[in-house]
Amino acid sequence: MDIFLTKIISNHEIWLRMPAGLITWLIITLYLILSGLLTGLSSGLLIRSFAGLFAGLMAKLVAGFLTGLIAGFIAIHPIFPASTALAQELDVPYYTTEPEVVEGMMDMARVGPGDYLIDLGSGDGRIVIAAAQRGAVGHGVDLDPERIVESEVNAEKAGVADRVMFLEENLFDTDFSQATVVTMFLLSAVNLRLRPDLLAKLQPGTRVLSHTFDMDDWEPDERQTIGRRPVYLWIIPADASGKWVWKRDDGRIAPERIAPERTKYENRNPTETEGAGRITMSISQRFQMIDVAISAGGRTLTTQEATLRGDRITLIIQDEQNGTRYVCSGTIDGDFITGSLQLHDEDGRIFKTWTVKRE
Repeated sequence: MDIFLTKIISNHEIWLRMPAGLITWLIITLYLILSGLLTGLSSGLLIRSFAGLFAGLMAKLVAGFLTGLIAGFIAIHPIFPASTALAQELDVPYYTTEPEVVEGMMDMARVGPGDYLIDLGSGDGRIVIAAAQRGAVGHGVDLDPERIVESEVNAEKAGVADRVMFLEENLFDTDFSQATVVTMFLLSAVNLRLRPDLLAKLQPGTRVLSHTFDMDDWEPDERQTIGRRPVYLWIIPADASGKWVWKRDDGRIAPERIAPERTKYENRNPTETEGAGRITMSISQRFQMIDVAISAGGRTLTTQEATLRGDRITLIIQDEQNGTRYVCSGTIDGDFITGSLQLHDEDGRIFKTWTVKRE
């Protein structure tokens, strides 16, 4: 219920304490309503008057409502913060992540040796500790000093204190640029504040996991429900946008037109199919979603599939005029794409190196 209510109204951090207030209000109100009912019933029987019953009941109802409302307000807005964490005006309330969700998150991101995991809002440290138990290293950040101490104690008990650490730090000031995995159990509003930095600072291929809360119009690469909780996985995409030109095997740009006398299949370069000429492609991108417009010698080819996952791009292209099919898969590194190219046509199939340069 807490998570459900928080999800609905997560744009306003003040509501984060509402579940406790609601529960307090309901308990006190129900108690006083029951008390009012009994008192009103007793009064009605003594004076054998419906008016006595109604008056006694309504008095207690009003008293119960007002008392519960005040108690709920105090629970939502504590006058005297119960801990240092509240005094620091934390951006996110502290909720623990269920053990099965922790393990599910580790499985989704395939956390293991070689990974550096950073948990933003690490609480009692359980996610960082779980990563260390799988061979990774990393650290957690949290504003609450009580949680930092608790995390260090838990890491000692788990036998991974020499692989992890915990910092008392504002997550918006955290340098997470070197992480291979970033985990979060924050709020949608907080996720959106972090989103530009995640995209700008993390290396392509970095895995970002969020428990319960999404990132609005940035669709996840994967979504699972674990223990009735949604978990989202994003892979930081490389920058694939712009105009690209396919290069020949010798590293040169293909000419605008191919000499017609080069007709032998074994001597033909896959980027220089007869009549195809220079192959160019224009990629528009929003997050990991890409739109690819490709042409060969001025003719438009059909992009049947275009996938970007991290720094890996895969394209399947069809030349409807001559039936040639290009199956391309490569890695984006700056202004170059290098990988493999399958060429399928009526003469058979060949396998070549695929090299593309951004103009």
